[in-house]
Amino acid sequence: MPAVDSFLKSVLRSGLLDSEQLQSAVRAAPPDSRSAPESLADHLVKAGKLSPLSGAQTASGDSAGLVLGPYQILSPLGRGGMGAVYLARDSRDLKLVA
Repeated sequence: MPAVDSFLKSVLRSGLLDSEQLQSAVRAAPPDSRSAPESLADHLVKAGKLSPLSGAQTASGDSAGLVLGPYQILSPLGRGGMGAVYLARDSRDLKLVA
């Protein structure tokens, strides 16, 4: 399962989950969802461990830009000529911010 191993490494690199949190979430996943990165990502999204954006991005092997300082990027809100606005969760107090 090299693809699943790459996905798990991508999640760890992203900083969204630490090793213990990821191990616990994978153990809780149904055995049939552990065979492909996409199905494991879907399980982690449904379990509330990853956002849909971070699940899709890490399943594709890209973990860059999902954590910025104490903020975990959850989803895009809008885009304009000068930049983009994202919904994020502050890991210090779990508040949602833009």
